[in-house]
Amino acid sequence: MRTGRWATVKKETQMKKFTAKGIEALHTKDKRYEVREQDGFAIRINPSGQKTWLYIYDFEGKRRRMSLGQYPQISLKDARQLHLDARSVHASGKDPGASKIDKKAEIRAAPSVKDVVAEYVLHWRFQNLAESSQSSYRITYDKELLPEVGNQKIALVKRADLRRLLDRIVARGAPIQAKRTKAHIHRLFNYAVEMDYIEFNPCSQIKLRVKESTRERYLKAEEIKRFWFGLDRCGFCPMYKLGLKLQLVTGQRRGEICKARWSDIDWEAATWTIPKEVAKNRHRHVVHLSTLAVEILDLLHEQTGKTEFLLPSPVDFARPATPSSVSQALKRDFEKFGISEPFTPHDLRRTLASHLEGMEVPLDYIKRILNHSLNKGVTGSYTWYDAADEVRATMEKWAEELRGILDLPPAK
Repeated sequence: MRTGRWATVKKETQMKKFTAKGIEALHTKDKRYEVREQDGFAIRINPSGQKTWLYIYDFEGKRRRMSLGQYPQISLKDARQLHLDARSVHASGKDPGASKIDKKAEIRAAPSVKDVVAEYVLHWRFQNLAESSQSSYRITYDKELLPEVGNQKIALVKRADLRRLLDRIVARGAPIQAKRTKAHIHRLFNYAVEMDYIEFNPCSQIKLRVKESTRERYLKAEEIKRFWFGLDRCGFCPMYKLGLKLQLVTGQRRGEICKARWSDIDWEAATWTIPKEVAKNRHRHVVHLSTLAVEILDLLHEQTGKTEFLLPSPVDFARPATPSSVSQALKRDFEKFGISEPFTPHDLRRTLASHLEGMEVPLDYIKRILNHSLNKGVTGSYTWYDAADEVRATMEKWAEELRGILDLPPAK
């Protein structure tokens, strides 16, 4: 047997005093081995190179090994303090590893990520989201989260697991999807904290490796003209073309247009009421229809007036068209417009807002038109002013602006 500083003890090695330099010098072997200091303070080296701090002690006639954490995440100084704390508990006659045993049992009984997702999508808070938001969350969980950590106990999911997931999404060239995924996962883990499945949200403080630049695309006057008349050269169904024109004229969301019912239109008052169940922000919204918007609705009514929806699905008139089908149709025929920079249906909504701002329309009126929140905090309940006459006048002013850009005849 060797003597001196190092001495072999079965499958263990004795070290007089741990030092940072000595720990770094410990190399891997074919089998795992342990190096001990004194009073049961030890470190285990696995063939993989992983190093784990240990407290080795006897309790009720049995030799036990308590993990104090991994090196270098747990430094020598911190591990030594954990060892002293464990020795103190042991000296009082208690098993210092009992709490870890209880924690392991608790984790084994904890739900998996898949279980929590199934529970969360039935929760009232999730059900209160707009249908489009619910669909976005479900797709994120099914395609991004569950394949990575679905079967893992939610209590064992680490920040590093979620960071790797998000980094892979960024690496495939989808930074916007990475941001959406982070937001959706964050909300799920907040629910898990609320239900006491976990103590903290591992998605917190994760910073994406890239920044998502705010999209600022809108159509300038010449592009509006190319878009409007370029629709005649597109091969998709006519009702989609009118739906896109309606979005430009009214500034409403594509999903709200797709789900609009003819019963929501008040022809006499020239209004379109978007129920709170359909509105993205869950606030009932009255759209004041300009003469140009009514002209488009008249044309659309000739095509779909006998159905329930303004834009029914081409394959099933009993259901509304899906927002994605309108977007895909626009994308497929983009070259027909003669516009160099791509745009989406949502950019038509931004086009209205941008041009109204250029026309020096007050921001509050633009927010009302777009159904954006006007006020924050307690005063919001007391400062609401409908401004219906001003908003209607603004919509008519926008219609006149469009007629001028498109060289259309004035309203009758």
